[in-house]
Amino acid sequence: MTFAASMLGCLPACLITEDLKFEGEVDVPPAFVFQPRSQPPIGATLRVDTDAFEEMNETELEFSLWVRDENVEQDLQTQIRLRTLVASPAYTEVKIRDVTQDEIPGTNELTRNVTFNLLTTELRDGHCHQLQLAVSGKFIDPALFEPRLFAAPVLEGDVTIATWWLWETSRPVDLETCPSEDF
Repeated sequence: MTFAASMLGCLPACLITEDLKFEGEVDVPPAFVFQPRSQPPIGATLRVDTDAFEEMNETELEFSLWVRDENVEQDLQTQIRLRTLVASPAYTEVKIRDVTQDEIPGTNELTRNVTFNLLTTELRDGHCHQLQLAVSGKFIDPALFEPRLFAAPVLEGDVTIATWWLWETSRPVDLETCPSEDF
């Protein structure tokens, strides 16, 4: 027996008696990526002439943007909300349609393309509209609470929101009134 082999029998040993717990994948909130190929740009105010859309036999506005999520295998959920500001001399009211929800499958890529369409018939002539897209790993199911519950993730902070302002009119837009602080 060599000297090294005889020393191995004399060295103290460590015996682990507790279960080791490894943390799972860290949940990093998604984030929108500002790229030139995102159309229309996030935060833009758009004038939409639905009459012109009808003349071209078009009824939808397409939105395309990119979201980055470190959790590449995780499916993401999206929610879309459209709010309409109806203002008159007597009152201001915000009308909200029910939130729509969809899924984006995991892709093993850091960035994923998100596209959705908005029917131009949902826009009211002469009114300011706020369109919002929220993305999360998982939202609280709005059907369990309130059909208009928006951007309420299961894990606090696990959400990102993009906003656009739409003004439906064939007339020039007064950008002082859209976007509006009344939303």
